[in-house]
Amino acid sequence: MVKLSERNEALGCAALAHAARWLLGAGRYGERFWQQQREQMADATLRPSDLPTCRKVAD
Repeated sequence: MVKLSERNEALGCAALAHAARWLLGAGRYGERFWQQQREQMADATLRPSDLPTCRKVAD
């Protein structure tokens, strides 16, 4: 097999992320929705108890 070009892993990751967004339907939400999501995430506090542990993930 002849190698046509170098691999571009960043481009591959971006393409996969875009496909996942499309499959999940993220494009149907408007900018207002995403702005609200950003604001909620910025205001949220993360407590150590919110983080999964190996045991919680395996359950």
